[in-house]
Amino acid sequence: MAPSLRGTAVVMLALTGFLAYRPLRLAARDLLAHKSYPRTRWAVAFATVLSCLTVVLSVVGQVGPAMPYWTTLATFCAIGIVFAIVDHRTRPGSLGRELIGAVMTIPLALTLVENAHPHPSLLPLAVAGLLAFKSVSTVLYVRARLAGSEGSAISKVTAVSVGILGVAFSLMVADPLWPAHIPTLAMLVLVIRAAWGMSAHAKSLAPKWVGIQEFSYSLMIVLFVGIGYWAFR
Repeated sequence: MAPSLRGTAVVMLALTGFLAYRPLRLAARDLLAHKSYPRTRWAVAFATVLSCLTVVLSVVGQVGPAMPYWTTLATFCAIGIVFAIVDHRTRPGSLGRELIGAVMTIPLALTLVENAHPHPSLLPLAVAGLLAFKSVSTVLYVRARLAGSEGSAISKVTAVSVGILGVAFSLMVADPLWPAHIPTLAMLVLVIRAAWGMSAHAKSLAPKWVGIQEFSYSLMIVLFVGIGYWAFR
């Protein structure tokens, strides 16, 4: 939304912090149980490197006015704590756990956009709404896609319906915020992808490739939202 060293640092520390969580949890579980496996050494190594990177990036992000940065950092830390609690208390693979994990980064996006924008506006809420529709529709689509022919027709219709609602939401907020309608086109691509991917014509994909595909679509959405606002404001 407003390219800067701080924005880049915050995005990168969110990524490294997220990647550090799983090996950190695994290493802590093994060490607290006084057990050591080959995986323990790898977990400790990855957790150490990624945690150090997160700390370094948090220091780099302090360049500039302090208050908005600490608000953003506090938001990220709060999200991390809530995610850890939810991850510990819910069953792996449950829909609720995946949906909570998908939408939990939206408050961070709200804070980042609000700090980047010079005046209070509806832009943070619009971006958060787009991300919410995108995240929920992606989780529903991936679950239905991996279930294949065994997946229920209701879950497939729901995945496409949430995507269509995302397109409608993007159109509603488009005029004053991103007149180029680029984010709307990105959401429309997601709806077409979901409808085709769950049709009888789509070829079967391994879970790994479904994940790579969805990462690419997520990157597309982020870039299109940023370009739609920044390049045409």
